[in-house]
Amino acid sequence: MRTPTSSHKSGVHGVLTKKQWSVSLQCETLGVSSSGYHQHFARQAKPHQGKPVSNKALLVHIKAAHMESKAEYGWPRVWKELTVRGIAVGKERIRKLMKLHGIKVCDLHTSFQLK
Repeated sequence: MRTPTSSHKSGVHGVLTKKQWSVSLQCETLGVSSSGYHQHFARQAKPHQGKPVSNKALLVHIKAAHMESKAEYGWPRVWKELTVRGIAVGKERIRKLMKLHGIKVCDLHTSFQLK
């Protein structure tokens, strides 16, 4: 097995790079799995997510978007509206909160009976 020497190290503190050493050799030397190595770099590449929004705060945004639409928006359009406003939240969470708090689409077409 090859061992890294000071002449093969690069960067600050002698960090090994993929160009100089294969991933499998780096993982073997460090005693880590290659899948763990790749997961680590995948996590590093993702942008840092902000603090999650509480259900109470999210409900305020849901009610505001629903009222601004004059109760014409269901959960899919409310979700799209919140996404446009920069609130990153899942569709299912919006659907469940709206159902739990009785926030529904006001269907004007069923209010009128044609004779």
